[in-house]
Amino acid sequence: MTKWFRLLSGYVEAVFLNGFNESFINDCYNQGVRINHIKNVDDSIEFECFAKEYRSVCKIARKHGGTIKIIKRRGIIFPLARLINRSGILAGLVLGLAVFGILSGYVWNVEVVGNETISSTIILDYLSQQGLHSGVSWKSVDKRTIESLVMARFDEVAWVHINRIGTNAKVELREADLKIDAGDTSVPSNLVAKRDGFIVLTSVYDGWQQKFKGDSVTKGDLLVSGVYESEHAKENMFAHADGVFMAQTENDFSFNITREQKRKKYTASKQYKAILFFGLYLPLYIGQIPKSDADIEKSCNYIYINSRPVPIGIITTTAEKYIIENYTMNDEELNEMINNEVQKQIDLLFGKENIVKKDISVQLNSDGASANAHITAIENIAEVRKLSDEIE
Repeated sequence: MTKWFRLLSGYVEAVFLNGFNESFINDCYNQGVRINHIKNVDDSIEFECFAKEYRSVCKIARKHGGTIKIIKRRGIIFPLARLINRSGILAGLVLGLAVFGILSGYVWNVEVVGNETISSTIILDYLSQQGLHSGVSWKSVDKRTIESLVMARFDEVAWVHINRIGTNAKVELREADLKIDAGDTSVPSNLVAKRDGFIVLTSVYDGWQQKFKGDSVTKGDLLVSGVYESEHAKENMFAHADGVFMAQTENDFSFNITREQKRKKYTASKQYKAILFFGLYLPLYIGQIPKSDADIEKSCNYIYINSRPVPIGIITTTAEKYIIENYTMNDEELNEMINNEVQKQIDLLFGKENIVKKDISVQLNSDGASANAHITAIENIAEVRKLSDEIE
């Protein structure tokens, strides 16, 4: 405690030279001037005293025929004293502290964690629409309302919480394990095959299983029955049949495109710069950024303090103007396009991870191209069908 008090109040390490040492020490104590850590060095005396008593020590030294020479100054009072004589530095320090205090009340960065299927960009755009974005004051952010709105907007989100970590907004969320709605589970129903296939995996949740792994089925075959005819009970038992039947299926589809296509032809590119200051947009350009017939790309270079972005920076908007023109594809372009489009359709219909084998044949002609595909895939062929629908 004594050490910290001395550093806060400030003290001086000094030496008394060319005087009467004993009378100097006695006079200091008689006048209540505290000097500590006294050491005799040759004909002089080294000591320490508080900064506020240094002038009194100098007067006593002159009275006893000596002088005081400072060896070291210790404590925060000395750098502060130098700043007082430099009004510009002091004003800058005060201003810097004031700006730092103001900045701490704003959101500098918004981070989304815990999302797997939902894009962070989509979530950040929605949060920005609700008032949570870089440059906004924390006081204006209604965290509970925004959390409720996110839950209502995204069915995939089971839980969300906005944490304030200094000037960072950390949006933590957990996605729900969505299950396909099989309808009213109280209604008796069967589970039937919606297409031909060879069963490779089964998982039955309710009902009485009729088909098993290794069975081949055709469209309409009963997979799980919702009726159990007991030999002992007076009445039949009913259930809402439910489950998953993964089967290897064979699928065919065709795809056509024409040679005549439309494409963008870029005619000009221009950059528009602006200053972003706590959400305030200050343009450095004349005119307006194109809103149509142009591809717009924005980037922002923020100022960083302690590796954290501050909502102050330069926004650069690049606008590439274009016109839509008609053009005729050559064979090479036509072949590349139809193969890419067919691959997209296959991935969309079955998923990359579910495709076992694919055979694609492409034919080019004067008007365009056609493709025929045969896909072997793994998919869930189970379909719920109400017993009342089957009776009808």
